[in-house]
Amino acid sequence: MAKPESYYIAFLDMLGTRAAASSSDQEYTTAINDFNHAIAICSEAHKGKVYGYSDNAYVQFYSLNDLISFFQSLRDTLMFQHHYFCAAADVGKLSKGSEPFTQGDNYCFMKFTSKSAVIVYRMQTQYTGIGIFLSHAIVRHLQKEGMEGSFCSSICLQNNFVNGEFDYLSVYDISYPDISVDKLKYVLSDYLITTATNPRAGRYYVTPIISMIKCCSQDIFANDSDFKEIINLLSFKSIPTYFQTLSHNETYSIYFLFALIESVLSPIVSASTSIIDVTNICEKIINNFNVPPEKLIAALPSISLSIISEKNKRHFLSILYNMHD
Repeated sequence: MAKPESYYIAFLDMLGTRAAASSSDQEYTTAINDFNHAIAICSEAHKGKVYGYSDNAYVQFYSLNDLISFFQSLRDTLMFQHHYFCAAADVGKLSKGSEPFTQGDNYCFMKFTSKSAVIVYRMQTQYTGIGIFLSHAIVRHLQKEGMEGSFCSSICLQNNFVNGEFDYLSVYDISYPDISVDKLKYVLSDYLITTATNPRAGRYYVTPIISMIKCCSQDIFANDSDFKEIINLLSFKSIPTYFQTLSHNETYSIYFLFALIESVLSPIVSASTSIIDVTNICEKIINNFNVPPEKLIAALPSISLSIISEKNKRHFLSILYNMHD
């Protein structure tokens, strides 16, 4: 069997394990067991090589398709158990040798000493969000193989503040197939519950919510019931009133509005024939978020191009200018 031209590796770390351990022994044990079981099942299904320890793991794949499908399956499996992780992926091999094991009578070490392993670990440590963050090299490989729909641009909120809000890092995340209202509602409820006790931890959920918005299909926008429910969720109008004043909600809802506009104007997977009137849909988004137009205009220059492109910022302003009271 010929060796593949490229290998693909990732390092992933489960989030929230410290909080689980602080809560109870059983909660921590359940989280670790769920994490390890999900990784084992997904690696078998998608031909991955996994080196896991407790709440983190290195993985290696011979195929980009397998890397993408592994992480999409793992993410969905864990999400519905209220578990999330942060991962970084790059082109490379984990070990200089065939297996990264050193074993003696009383010890067993896994050593990831390749340059690629160090780089992907360092990549992962700079991300403070829920997602599978892809290197520029992997993105180029995906584009070369015609797999542009496998990733989307998003943002990762950092720990430092700029003008009273968390600073951001532009990122590429693995895309979310089959977005539904229920899936968005699930992640948003976890965001609210986390933010109510720890706003800094709550910011981790902004990445997956924006990524999910970017992956919405035209079918959702064409379905009046689904579309209305998504707007009510992302504008925080349908959440319990006592959660509506949580810190940063106002800023995040503006991020979500512009991500929705981007998803309507430039879907990551373009339909051969559009089934929606994009101008009409954008007008409905603007009208139903209940954010004053002057506030949107004032916010627009500082909104990351990873949320809405420069071209679609101008398109948005054109739509806003031509709207009638």
